[in-house]
Amino acid sequence: MKKINLSHIMEGFLTISTFGTAIVLSYHMLAHAAVFSNTSNTPTPVISNTPPASATPVTIFGTLNGGGVVSGGGGGGSVSCVHSSTTYQYNGQSGTDGSPQYFYITPSITACGSLSFTLLGGGGGGGQAPGLVGGSGGLTTGIISTSNLSSSTLTIIVAGGGQWIGGSYSAGGGGGGSFVCLGTQCSQSTVLLAAGGGGGGSQSNNPGNGGNGGGGNQNGQNGSGRCAGGGGTLRAGGAGGSGGNCYASGSSGTLGAGGGCNSIWGCKAGTPFGQGGYPGGGYGGGASAIGGGGGGYYGGGGAGGTYGSWIVGAGGGGSGYCASIVHKCGGSVGGAHNGGAPLSNGGNGQIIISW
Repeated sequence: MKKINLSHIMEGFLTISTFGTAIVLSYHMLAHAAVFSNTSNTPTPVISNTPPASATPVTIFGTLNGGGVVSGGGGGGSVSCVHSSTTYQYNGQSGTDGSPQYFYITPSITACGSLSFTLLGGGGGGGQAPGLVGGSGGLTTGIISTSNLSSSTLTIIVAGGGQWIGGSYSAGGGGGGSFVCLGTQCSQSTVLLAAGGGGGGSQSNNPGNGGNGGGGNQNGQNGSGRCAGGGGTLRAGGAGGSGGNCYASGSSGTLGAGGGCNSIWGCKAGTPFGQGGYPGGGYGGGASAIGGGGGGYYGGGGAGGTYGSWIVGAGGGGSGYCASIVHKCGGSVGGAHNGGAPLSNGGNGQIIISW
């Protein structure tokens, strides 16, 4: 590429002449005025960063604005887009003790024009007998233009899987919901995307499977069997398991957290957009954003107990969610495929961001 030495560009003189009615401006350079060089043979750099294989094709380097270059600040210059991808894993030891993580939007990311997201909710813990499984977490995908984000920080909450802790009356705790929120706090006004967690499977004397978590703008599924919890929706938490054959009802899901199982066993619901109840949301119940059962935008309901025997049912799945600024919102109910097998914990969630 030819280079011009700008320090000599003004070493010349300007003349003005006329040709008919036209005025002609001419610039005459001195012999040493400008120096050109085409001797550089440095190759154009190639930037390559392959996204993880677990990312779905629709979310790889998704762009709304085409990306390109962002103008620099007071010092001039510009920042070019550098495509890349990062994956967030659950960062706790059990399904209930994870903590928020953060994603920082740099100028080179802003230059790409948009961010693509893939969220997987946590799977519910399995039931106590063969064939009784926990619900799978939901799958949510979407693209957000960086120009629509009022903060350069995103809060990332990755779901933990619901637990199965063993024992004579054990059922599975539900899986947590995964969230991406604007700024440094998660609340109803800052949630951008959510993938619901699956409900936990039931105790062996009251057969039922946990409901799957919702993806995109989809509801979670109800748990199956007697006294099962309901799935969370986009407007309300799933109802706690109850009815004429249930001795004690489970608690309902709420915004950002699922409900716990029946009060006889003392199963606690999750903290909204926080940690899960015990164990990971309660036996067969839904709970919270991190490691809770049936977590989601609205959590699934916790299971009730059958009349006279105090045996716990299955929990409902939490709902998915996309805010209005999310383009190409998609996903599937149970798309994480991580529900717990019988006598096993559910799988953790995951969040992938590409630009």
